[in-house]
Amino acid sequence: MALSGWLGKVEGLDNETPFNPRVVFNIHPAWDMVKFGGKGFHGHHVHEAVIEAYKRGEVTFSGVTMHFVTAKYDDPAAVFFKRRVPIYPDDTADTLQARVNAMEHKWQAIITDRVVNGKIYWNGRDASSIVGADIE
Repeated sequence: MALSGWLGKVEGLDNETPFNPRVVFNIHPAWDMVKFGGKGFHGHHVHEAVIEAYKRGEVTFSGVTMHFVTAKYDDPAAVFFKRRVPIYPDDTADTLQARVNAMEHKWQAIITDRVVNGKIYWNGRDASSIVGADIE
């Protein structure tokens, strides 16, 4: 189950859940989920923050990150896929968002297939058990 565009926290990730946490993942519109993840960092807010960090010289690229959903919101330890998206000097949050969205659309079906078919997996509890990660 891909939570593309999902804004809420998923509760109850245990054996009582009606879905299998081993195949639930989220797509995040940034490379660095530590700096640009967590509560409030979704959609356009992420791209605005990344552009501001770029202007301050703190980052040179953004990206797409996919991670398994854990009890921790936007858990950077559960990341299994990353792709970089360049930031250009004349970028705005809108132009960056368009390129990040294009990268998300390019990879979402491919990664969903890999997760559903067991090429990327984990035990559903411990992020260190992730197998098949594809990080650029």
